[in-house]
Amino acid sequence: MELQNHDRYILSIGDRDLELDNLKDVEEKLTEALKNNSGKVTLVADAGSRPWWQRFFLGAKVYVRMYFTCEWFDNASGVIFYDDAASEYRVVSELSSIDVSRDVREKISFDELQPLDLKYCLSKEQCIEAISRFFEEGEKPKALTYDFVR
Repeated sequence: MELQNHDRYILSIGDRDLELDNLKDVEEKLTEALKNNSGKVTLVADAGSRPWWQRFFLGAKVYVRMYFTCEWFDNASGVIFYDDAASEYRVVSELSSIDVSRDVREKISFDELQPLDLKYCLSKEQCIEAISRFFEEGEKPKALTYDFVR
């Protein structure tokens, strides 16, 4: 999963979708969003138009390339990176001592019914570091440990 240049990026911040033309703008808006006490951000990109027959049968006009999603509340967070097939790679916490309440884990559960498993709970600083490395390296950071989810 490599970060590629696209004509249009969509950065979802909470319920708002921002259409941005370049990665510099994406990083600026993302930095602003991460200053909040809680939130959810997702980065996807317009990966080009689909052929006419896919638009006709599937209804989707463009290919969408997913890159990452992160959720945070107070000092707890979770991060998911995606590969080219939109498979999920959840970042596993290196800190077994991080203590996150069930209430907080429910707030960063990526819209799942169960609270986020403790092994995926990162500090907010770890979340920011993982995303920064993603932009620096152009791919999901190799130094992190992941669980393939689906």
